Amino acid sequence: MSDDEFKDGDVTPGGSRIIVGKDRETGWTQPESFAENCELIQEHLEPVIGEAATVFHEIISDLVHLDVLVYAPNQSRNYWVYVTSGMGDLRMAIPEGVDPAEWSRAELIMALPRAWGDALAETLERSEDDENSYWPIGLLKWLARYPHVAQTWLAPGHTIPNFENEPYTNASRLNVALVDFPRLLPASHATLMLPDGDRLNFFGLILLYPEEADFKLDQGYEALAEKFEPNGVSELLDLSRRSVIRRNPLLRLIGRA
Repeated sequence: MSDDEFKDGDVTPGGSRIIVGKDRETGWTQPESFAENCELIQEHLEPVIGEAATVFHEIISDLVHLDVLVYAPNQSRNYWVYVTSGMGDLRMAIPEGVDPAEWSRAELIMALPRAWGDALAETLERSEDDENSYWPIGLLKWLARYPHVAQTWLAPGHTIPNFENEPYTNASRLNVALVDFPRLLPASHATLMLPDGDRLNFFGLILLYPEEADFKLDQGYEALAEKFEPNGVSELLDLSRRSVIRRNPLLRLIGRA
């Protein structure tokens, strides 16, 4: 089962409502603001993940100016953290019945193991283009811009499959992104109140295996999320982690799982 088997507005057996983004009606559009909340985000996150080591600045922006705040490993964590800044500068197109002040603004979080983040930092410092290291950051930025391009929204429980359901990398079967409540931030810092009164939500991105995405469609987001903590799954990307859904070994033998 996959998202492609449903139409816009369909509800899956697990209670997920299918949302199909709209086709874009305009071409490249210059953002109305630049780094509007960047300093506020850094001040908000510094007490819990430290000071940003650097910022991946976007040179050319479409619809929203998307930077990525980079947090190096420190004494309390042995991994790199990446947080978008700019996705929340523009309200997402949320559906009727959802409070826009509570859910229309968000930023995304992803983390990489120390060795991966170190390699990425070194290649970028030398101005090299290493797609093997950079692709998670590219995915993070693409997903942060996606709701504005497709005139839709992202919230916990939403899944976005990779193009043609292909794996993100040859090194893993992971091929679906799940928007989740952040697991690497304390609840006290999972949201930020903006000066205009809107709430800015920080959402974690968890990459799923095909059978995990199918389980979510069939059993629901909450049923899948319950399996994350016991299995150590979070927005810290691990290409070799075990699936939280144990596949049938007989189906694996005949190539169906």
